[in-house]
Amino acid sequence: MFCKILKNTVAGGNNVKEGDVVELGEDEAVELLAMGRVIFVNEPKKKAAPKRATRVVEDLETPEGE
Repeated sequence: MFCKILKNTVAGGNNVKEGDVVELGEDEAVELLAMGRVIFVNEPKKKAAPKRATRVVEDLETPEGE
């Protein structure tokens, strides 16, 4: 189950910060929900990697030597 962390805590054996979305086992998720540390959310959408500009020089004109 995916949970959004409401308060900094330990979940899934790791330190997690407020605002993180993590996948937890059902028992741990229910426990943290009862403590008010998480809320259940849908599976997060994966963010696309930012597009990078290519810096390839295709035509390079140089002055010819005399």
